[in-house]
Amino acid sequence: MLKRIAKDPLSHFLVVGVLIFIVVGLFADRTQTPIDNNKIIVDQQSLLTYLQYRSKAFDPDTFNQVLASMSEAERNKLIDDYVRDEVLYREAVALGLDQSDAVIRQRLNQRMEFALRGLVSGSVDINEEQLAAYFETHEEDYEVAAHATFAHIYFNGAERGWGNAKSDAQALLEDLTQKETPIENVSGLGDEFAYFENYVERTPDFVASHFGNEMSEQVFALSPQPDTWVGPFKSPLGFHLVQVLVNENARPATLDEVRALVREDAERAQLQENMAAALAALTERYEIEIRDVLDGNAQ
Repeated sequence: MLKRIAKDPLSHFLVVGVLIFIVVGLFADRTQTPIDNNKIIVDQQSLLTYLQYRSKAFDPDTFNQVLASMSEAERNKLIDDYVRDEVLYREAVALGLDQSDAVIRQRLNQRMEFALRGLVSGSVDINEEQLAAYFETHEEDYEVAAHATFAHIYFNGAERGWGNAKSDAQALLEDLTQKETPIENVSGLGDEFAYFENYVERTPDFVASHFGNEMSEQVFALSPQPDTWVGPFKSPLGFHLVQVLVNENARPATLDEVRALVREDAERAQLQENMAAALAALTERYEIEIRDVLDGNAQ
């Protein structure tokens, strides 16, 4: 049951623009400290920024609270970590290790993407109208799977012998049918099964994982018949008498049935759209020249 949402990217243009300035400012804070001297300034802003990068989450209010709630020992440890990272960073830059290094380039790209994602996530807001529109567009992606609710009585083929297990199951079926034994009075009959006696709203795959494909197909071919036992059905473990209470085919879901999942999908799609818009806006800051790699002619 998969997902995507289509919305007008211009609807978030102003928000994305503001977020870009925030991201640029955040990165500027990281690089404003001169790296051509031996002074490292440790202040609240530098520690706040460091915490956010380290956590890969960008929420100044939350991390201000985290910083304020730290004990003296925790704060000193944070300062030591920051100074260590800053020293290594400056020495690496001084040695030119950041130049033409694919690994560092990838890491910087990832950090920039984390910064953008953390900021644009705050602009994701799906209202009921948008939720309904998303569901209508993607309705075929959501369904209520086929499922059955049933009870069974198990006869162990290995312990009883396969012939005896089947005949014992047939004999009990005749007795249950003759006495019209209700389902609540059959507990303890038959043998102990490795899994469950009762299965509630289980899918064909789940039933097959316990009883085998052949028996699963047989169970899902039955009509619901409360108070009626049928069988015996053979599984890899033995024979079973079955009473089916519910048996429903797969069907399209209603919005109310999958509301939480639809909201999660719609928000994820909107986040992806906002990310794409933010990256597009950043790209607009650059002049892009594409040259043919074969003849070197500029396009």
